[in-house]
Amino acid sequence: MLAQRANLSLPTLRQIEQGSPTVSLGFYAQVMLALNLEKDLLLLARDDELGRKLQDLDLPVRIRPRRIKKTQKE
Repeated sequence: MLAQRANLSLPTLRQIEQGSPTVSLGFYAQVMLALNLEKDLLLLARDDELGRKLQDLDLPVRIRPRRIKKTQKE
């Protein structure tokens, strides 16, 4: 019933339910509108300081190799 109200296919709705990152944000919005949660769309864009800090902790640190100085031959 939700797929019909949101005008989505069942496989797309299943992907949304599973939290698939490949589904476009527009489809998520359609589901939220169908569930009368359109006011909560503004909460999605709110800045999440704690989330950003946790995300930054998982970032890989890139280690660059040292440059070798070229010497001129005489």
